Amino acid sequence: MSKRPNIVMFCTDHQRADYLGCAGHPLIKTPNLDRLAARGVRYENLFIQNTVCMPSRASILTGTYPCRHGVTSNGYNLTSNSRTVADTLHDAGYHTMAVGRTHLVCTRPRPDYPKSGFFGFDQCTHAQVYCGDTDPYNDYLAWIKEEHPEYYEEIAFCNRRPSQDMFGAHTEVPEELSMNSWVVGRSLDFIKEHSDKKNDQPFFLWAGTWDPHSPYRAPEPWGSMYDPKDIPIPVKSLEELEGYPSELKRLAQTEFSRNPEVPIDEAIKKSVAMYMGMVSHIDDQLGRLIDGLENMGILDDTIILFTSDHGDMLGEHWFLAKILYFYDGVLKVPGIVAGPGIPQGKCLDGLAETVDLVPTLLDLAGVEIPTTVQGKSWLPILNGENKVLHNEAYTEHQYFAYPENEPMNEHVFSIFDGRYRIVYFKGRTYGQLFDLEKDPDSLVNQWDNPEYAEVRARLEKQLMNRVMDNLTRYDARQDYW
Repeated sequence: MSKRPNIVMFCTDHQRADYLGCAGHPLIKTPNLDRLAARGVRYENLFIQNTVCMPSRASILTGTYPCRHGVTSNGYNLTSNSRTVADTLHDAGYHTMAVGRTHLVCTRPRPDYPKSGFFGFDQCTHAQVYCGDTDPYNDYLAWIKEEHPEYYEEIAFCNRRPSQDMFGAHTEVPEELSMNSWVVGRSLDFIKEHSDKKNDQPFFLWAGTWDPHSPYRAPEPWGSMYDPKDIPIPVKSLEELEGYPSELKRLAQTEFSRNPEVPIDEAIKKSVAMYMGMVSHIDDQLGRLIDGLENMGILDDTIILFTSDHGDMLGEHWFLAKILYFYDGVLKVPGIVAGPGIPQGKCLDGLAETVDLVPTLLDLAGVEIPTTVQGKSWLPILNGENKVLHNEAYTEHQYFAYPENEPMNEHVFSIFDGRYRIVYFKGRTYGQLFDLEKDPDSLVNQWDNPEYAEVRARLEKQLMNRVMDNLTRYDARQDYW
């Protein structure tokens, strides 16, 4: 190629790493993600740096840890002077575009979503959330309201429907009006518009969607694709529930607001079936995007990276969604990258972090990685080097009580070294320690087990050093004064 590669970064919300055909899931159908993985590389163990949306997305786009960029929980805006991958690529001559959900700023009070100049993006169209009461004027909902008003209430206020609808409710919204379809359609429009005007300039596109976030509902035919009867009961045990500290026990017991006449396992199986339909719908739209790039003749010149901001517990260990749940269902997300300069059909099983995505894309594009970026490029490993990127995967979540009468106020830090996972609750006597070699489902907490005292002490020290390392500045000082 005579020019740098185009880059497409497709980011979903709440998508687990294991709900992919290419990851070995026995039921789910994801043919387009599977073919993307066959064209490139899939990271088996890609871990997020925060368990909720805003801080995780800030880490994905800046290549820095939450304690560095400052978005440690939902409700904290990424500062306007933060440098994202879009800023760096723009400075390197790329045309940068954002379509759909970025969620780098809060949706309430409603922010101003500019059409350009948004965290380094030259061109933007926004779809932050479905909820019309928090964000009634984003571009997606404005389009629905103007062009298809008969579906506006169904789309904009789906979170206000009865609580039992959270569990796999069907929707009458046609698939072509879904946010997934809108994001891909606008992405293709942006790409074609840019290619028609300046096809010698490479582009960077961020495409972000809300699915498979709750409330779990997918348009047909995806909503009926999976039968809840085929879904196994999620991994959990009464012993672990009884051993939870009060905060986790409260969340486990209150998370499942539902029709009380529906048994909990039946409700969860219905949820998981609909969740899988949402993933398959995303997959279908990803295929539409890939086909669109191919029809424009630029697929072979384009790097495509597919990931998500975090996963979803889906009833495992008695939890839904995410927050203080430090289990693989939340912590591991898809990491698939394909395109020029990337080997085909490889699956990598080392530890990787989503802060690595920025330096990896910049390295593949031949763009200098800023010294402020904390992630590590995958390029040496993609080139066949036998290199360890991370000795442990680090994740945190700092939940500050809001409003003042909210009971939860937990600050949680965790590392996973490939065998052991420690989950440290700041200022608490409780914690979690799992030996995934002996207990791959993380059902037995070894925190207070004297046989694991030495392991716990070692991991506590390792975690403290990792937190300190993440806070260390590596960019050069300008002067001493």
